[in-house]
Amino acid sequence: LCRRARFVRQTVRLDSCPDGYVPVTDTSRCAEAAQALHLRYEPARNGHDAPESAAVCFASFVNARDELSEMRSTAQVNSNHHGRAAWLCALRRVRTRPAPAAAAPDPTPAPTA
Repeated sequence: LCRRARFVRQTVRLDSCPDGYVPVTDTSRCAEAAQALHLRYEPARNGHDAPESAAVCFASFVNARDELSEMRSTAQVNSNHHGRAAWLCALRRVRTRPAPAAAAPDPTPAPTA
């Protein structure tokens, strides 16, 4: 049985998440994703600097070969995720509902022997 990673880094310049994953949008989950993906979380960079875009957690300073900059790449939640950023995504939680209880049989109109 294969287990999917809890967090993944999307390819640079793709403002989306792979199938089965959703964007990380809150700061505590971004810090968790950064730690899981061995990135330095930089809360001072959180914000909404580009209002025309959604604020999501992303890795900064990702080059065209989809490589992180060891010295400069950080994770933060902001809307300024442009050309050198890669979204951090969380595994979509699948909620399972318990199976409905079996219905009790209808009572018979007369006693059975």
